[in-house]
Amino acid sequence: MPDQTPILSLPLILPAQAQKHVTHNEALRLLDVLVQLVVVDRTLTVLPASPQDGARHIIATGATGEWANRDGQIAAFWDNAWLYLEPQDGWKAYIQSEAAGATFSGGEWLTDHERGTSFATVGVNATADIVNRLSVSSDATLLNHNGAGHQLKLNKANSSDTVSLLYQSGFSGQAEIGLAGNDDLSIKVSSDGTAFQEAMRIDRTNSDVMFPGQVSLGGVRFHADPTTQVSMPTAGQITFSTAGTARATLSTTALQVDVPISGQSVTQSQTDQTAGRLLKVGDFGLGAINSPDINADDPAIPSLLGRMTSGTRPDSAIWHAMHISHAPAGQSAQIAVRDSSSASTTRFAVRHRDGTGSWSSWNQLYGQKDAVGAVSQSGGQVTGALIEKGTNANGAYIRFADGTQFCWQIISVANINTPVGALFQSPAANWIFPASFTTSPNVSGAVEGSQYWLGISIPTALSAEFRALSPLSVGIASNCRLIAVGRWF
Repeated sequence: MPDQTPILSLPLILPAQAQKHVTHNEALRLLDVLVQLVVVDRTLTVLPASPQDGARHIIATGATGEWANRDGQIAAFWDNAWLYLEPQDGWKAYIQSEAAGATFSGGEWLTDHERGTSFATVGVNATADIVNRLSVSSDATLLNHNGAGHQLKLNKANSSDTVSLLYQSGFSGQAEIGLAGNDDLSIKVSSDGTAFQEAMRIDRTNSDVMFPGQVSLGGVRFHADPTTQVSMPTAGQITFSTAGTARATLSTTALQVDVPISGQSVTQSQTDQTAGRLLKVGDFGLGAINSPDINADDPAIPSLLGRMTSGTRPDSAIWHAMHISHAPAGQSAQIAVRDSSSASTTRFAVRHRDGTGSWSSWNQLYGQKDAVGAVSQSGGQVTGALIEKGTNANGAYIRFADGTQFCWQIISVANINTPVGALFQSPAANWIFPASFTTSPNVSGAVEGSQYWLGISIPTALSAEFRALSPLSVGIASNCRLIAVGRWF
């Protein structure tokens, strides 16, 4: 009778054996280690520092010390001693540190991931079959990289076979991209899922792209007509042909056109208005060094850029003008900039002509250099600056081109101690305005102090008389702040 079992080498109790419990307990200990085998890890090459009773490890390759020459064995810590078991092919263990199962085969422990697994068919949320050996039913399928790039490879046995991506709708093929019956890349489409038409092919030998059908590019069409084409007859040339005849040739030096163009020539002068002609640089003042001279009032003047040397202008100087929107009904407009070497005399003006053919007056536009200055007006038309301001001994003023004028000043009055009824008043003071008004302005003001006020006589266009009033007698001088608002014309 053998001393141990042939598979797990468990000790057997022999006839008339003394202390049978020792043999029985040894067998139980081995079973406790091997049944439902769970190990802590498989990476240690030396004894763990503080092993717990019952801890199991798969000894890693290259172990040293007490574990030397025990690579791959199962080490179990039991009653402060290590028990070593030699694994056999087919043993399985669950590795806690990796949360994965491993199988011992060929002298090493490998997980299913490390060993590689082959399946005849695989279905992911779907049923695979002998043709569709991999079948996936999901909202999306992700094939990710493993640290760098990623290739999806489709291979066929022979050139005459087909390898492609087939796009289906309701399991009916609608489009196909791949190598269909040859080694050229093609795109095909189908309206019924059976008959496919080739839409594009790329020749694998020279990378030529062919479109067997009609191609539409934003309204430009190339028909499947061999006599209507774009070709390259020689290096550095492109020829456009229709009906078998070359119509235009583009080279590195010129464009040769052999058919009439709408408007067969360019403009012949700076103001050539011949319909259909192409505009060349310089005509109508576009890109010109010497702009054309124009009569500003000429009713037949075309839309152009030029110099107004005659006709009604804002003044007698030469103005650089843009004549725009010339309409048959006599409606047009002009924008002009004064030709001046001085920035202070630069002017900008506009005017328009209505359907009667009459021009409006020039309307001068103001800029930062002429908005403030001496204001003036003639017949309701502003002839000077928009705003005028000044300061003199009588105070400060500001005038606007619409006729409005503001004046202001601070004047000190003597003691407010002359009785007048139940009040006290200062001596009369007269304010001569820093700028005259055309009529009596509105004058108001205040005395510095919460218990004083002003009494103002009816002003003239040149001045206003006033007194300071108080319910109390004041023996010191007081400042009066006055403002007048009226018109300067």
